[in-house]
Amino acid sequence: MENQLLLTTRPPKFTNLLITNISVKIPTEGTFSSHKKSISSHQLARELDITQSSAWYLLHRLRCVSNLSTFKTMLKGSVEIDEAYLGVWGAVERDSGNMIAQKVPNTRKRTLEPIIETSIEKGSNVYSDEYPVYNELSKWYNHQIVIHRKKQYVNGKASTNAIENRWSHFNRIVYGIHHWISRKHVQRYLDEFVFRNNTRKFSKEERCDLLLSSTIGKSLTYRELISSFY
Repeated sequence: MENQLLLTTRPPKFTNLLITNISVKIPTEGTFSSHKKSISSHQLARELDITQSSAWYLLHRLRCVSNLSTFKTMLKGSVEIDEAYLGVWGAVERDSGNMIAQKVPNTRKRTLEPIIETSIEKGSNVYSDEYPVYNELSKWYNHQIVIHRKKQYVNGKASTNAIENRWSHFNRIVYGIHHWISRKHVQRYLDEFVFRNNTRKFSKEERCDLLLSSTIGKSLTYRELISSFY
């Protein structure tokens, strides 16, 4: 209970907790990585017999380390892109099924176009809906669209079914498990979601090992977590 009291009264830095606090580290990472979708802070608190606020803090630190550089490589081949609610944008590589996703301040052309250019290799096949901000992507990509307003969901090889399926899944996680998330923390929830998607073929042990190996050099203090800016 000494370690749990430390978490409740004065949360330590992330690396200190995950690397030295074995009694909390193992069940938390194992629980986090073994759930197919996500886990709420209330459920984790019950499983570890700690306070809900401590569980919330633990989960956000795990989301912090789930933002892996391994998943920052540019997508290529055939890629579907789409923007979604809560001000997020994402893309899915069809061959691998891997995705990237990030919070964006808006979905204007000047915001999304640079993100797309740095996220998808030039010359790739890019599929989107008819959203006007994508109109000039053909300068760098083989860009094809589906026109949703005409109830067109497949147009030759073009469709956005894969990325929209991911958004539907993310939506169910947000409202079905967490019920509500702050916009300030949207990116961390996205990082967790991308981590789970891109490791979907991993065993529970492999996913846990990857998460554990990613903790080194990363920290998130409680003050940083609850600050007004992120």
